[in-house]
Amino acid sequence: MKVVNKNIKVRIYPSKADKNDKGENIVSINKIESNIGIYRFIYNHELAFINDFKSLLVQYGYDDKVVVNDSSCNVLLKMLRAENSFLEKAESSSRQQSQRNLIQAFKRFHNPNLKSNYPVFKHKKNAKEHFRIINNNNNVRIQKKQVWIRTNQTG
Repeated sequence: MKVVNKNIKVRIYPSKADKNDKGENIVSINKIESNIGIYRFIYNHELAFINDFKSLLVQYGYDDKVVVNDSSCNVLLKMLRAENSFLEKAESSSRQQSQRNLIQAFKRFHNPNLKSNYPVFKHKKNAKEHFRIINNNNNVRIQKKQVWIRTNQTG
């Protein structure tokens, strides 16, 4: 059996308070902006922590090669979530995707064939405002001329 993953890029232009055909609230503009900001917050804070850790290693005479992988970033994300309660407002897959993107950026940087630059901080100014979520338990549906995201996520 062949498994096919399908990615769909969608632009959403919601009004202030839309409802779907079942009467459930569709995610508002504020919720989308919140997810974008939290995505950027997690990425930047994890990158800053890694940079600080690398500078500490150099300061004490060690090699500055830090392995950035899922387990190390999961620890950082748990620390951030414990310190910042507002991170719970974001979609859980969006939080995880921000750290996956950071890990991918480091993998590209360390791959000599790709010649990528060191990961940089994400800025609000002049940035492409985006975040990614994964369809877990049918929390994202695409219907004719309507896209909605259920607002009662757990994570």
